[in-house]
Amino acid sequence: MQETFLILLCKIEELSRHPNLAGWLYKTAQNLAKRELHSARHSRELPLNEDIAAARAGDVRDDLFEVLPSGLSAAERDILTRRYLRRMPHEEIADELGISTATCHMRLHRARQHALGLLNRDEK
Repeated sequence: MQETFLILLCKIEELSRHPNLAGWLYKTAQNLAKRELHSARHSRELPLNEDIAAARAGDVRDDLFEVLPSGLSAAERDILTRRYLRRMPHEEIADELGISTATCHMRLHRARQHALGLLNRDEK
């Protein structure tokens, strides 16, 4: 709803002459909600805790360090910590590490896969 009213404020002069402002607000809110749902459905990234939960059959701990396997490199632990403990966006991690956002995505993906592989190996 806040975003709908922000859009209204940005277009206040244009919309002051709108014949059905209430209808415009409703339709704008509806479109924003649809866009958010569509975006959420097509997101392929899973939080690390869900990956670990699947690997450990529900044994998820709150502290990431208790869950991360010992076979991860310092760089893998660092990037996973930045993303999942500090909740940093990919762009911010990339800036701090001096890498591109695409490289950041790939390193996170590989670190998650390595962690899952180590967890699966430890369970056997």
